[in-house]
Amino acid sequence: MLPLTGYTDRLSATSGGRIAFKISSTFKTDYTVDVIRIRHGDPNPAGPGLRYIDVPEFGSRTQPSRFQETHLGSYATIPAHPAIAGLESFTVGAVIWPTLPNQGDQAILANLSLDGTAGFALEIGPEGAVVRLACDEPNPIRLATGRCFRTRSWYRIWASFDATTGRLEVGQEPLSPAELTDDTGTAEA
Repeated sequence: MLPLTGYTDRLSATSGGRIAFKISSTFKTDYTVDVIRIRHGDPNPAGPGLRYIDVPEFGSRTQPSRFQETHLGSYATIPAHPAIAGLESFTVGAVIWPTLPNQGDQAILANLSLDGTAGFALEIGPEGAVVRLACDEPNPIRLATGRCFRTRSWYRIWASFDATTGRLEVGQEPLSPAELTDDTGTAEA
């Protein structure tokens, strides 16, 4: 891990505009920062090389070090809502761009109790789109499409459960189908 990492709240600003810097530091002492303008960012020897321009309006600034935990990846945590708490039947879906589809099951949308005995999860994994349905039983029902995802390709995935009929379904569909690729699928139980 780099000892000093950060990002800005926007990529650029006009003269007099504001940019907020979000910095995390594992240094035990203060750190000093300068703002520069990147004129050329290509280190290729055949190109113009790296060229930076100082931004004197900002000046050097020394800040106290503090570590700020960062959760990598795209995610959101949504607090429980009464409309979802009593949900019996559901349909959920998402448009995804899997980058590590073969790294084990990964939740896309989930509404599970802390002990995992109630709720559902729409996931992706080596077996394609997966739905888990927990109904106050020790082992949740798990259903997968059985179709592998192509890495870095857009897909629509969905899952639905009808509490009246007991029908559970999961599916996936590539938004840009590729020839000779069998990555569309549904499964139901």
